[in-house]
Amino acid sequence: MVFTCVDSRIIRKMSYMPPLKRMVFLGHYEEANLDTLRYLSLHDNHYVRYFKGHKKQVISLEISPTDEQFLSAGLDDTVRLWNMNSSNCQGCLNVPSPSLAAFDPTGIIFAVVSHPLSTLMLYDLRNYDKEPFSVFPIQDDAYLQTITYPPRMPEFSKLEFSNDGRSILVGTSGGVHYVLDAFHGGINARLVDHVPNPQSGLTSGDVCFTPDGKFVIGGSGDNKIAIWDIQQPPREKSVSPVHKLDAKGFGTPSVVAINPRSALLATASTELVLSVCTSC
Repeated sequence: MVFTCVDSRIIRKMSYMPPLKRMVFLGHYEEANLDTLRYLSLHDNHYVRYFKGHKKQVISLEISPTDEQFLSAGLDDTVRLWNMNSSNCQGCLNVPSPSLAAFDPTGIIFAVVSHPLSTLMLYDLRNYDKEPFSVFPIQDDAYLQTITYPPRMPEFSKLEFSNDGRSILVGTSGGVHYVLDAFHGGINARLVDHVPNPQSGLTSGDVCFTPDGKFVIGGSGDNKIAIWDIQQPPREKSVSPVHKLDAKGFGTPSVVAINPRSALLATASTELVLSVCTSC
């Protein structure tokens, strides 16, 4: 369904063949063992183009903020570059899966994070077939061993640049998220004191930056929405929520997103909730 951000009205309903993977781009597992991406026109509910290439489920999709290119990452150990005007793959990286991909605000740089490697890699889109120009290991054993022993990094669930391009948010399925320095790769903040989301399944992530990059908002398994102030000086890099919003009985927020134009915070679980985010 498509909602308006002004009054939360449903303006269009669309039918899909299961299983659903994404709203505008989605993968459909076919008998031929292919995960096909589909370009859907919201205007007339019509599939404009199909993108075939992945051999297993697609778990990450990212549209360029500046042009008609997009990235996809699948469980077939590949990250692929596409253009909406062509069904042919424009480029392919071999990266151990599961992995996630994200563009920076300029659309020139993109990041790939691989859970098996526990590594963040930065690429120049103009040299897509070259080695990454920066490789940052994500290691936090000293803290993780307080959660599990031996220490193990939780699976990554979200990868996002801040709007100023200076920070990278790496969300996980465990009780910790990370804000990294986009230039040096160090951990600027470790977001803690929330309950891991118990709901399983593929989503677009339960944590995100606010448009000004000063806060991170994420779902918590205790039916709360946590707000972290990442501008405050962190004590030993750990940052606790400055506030928690009640999800008002709508269930654990498994998806969290912000509309930067209307200061609207949207969460979704078994129910979709739209609310005004006055602190954004």
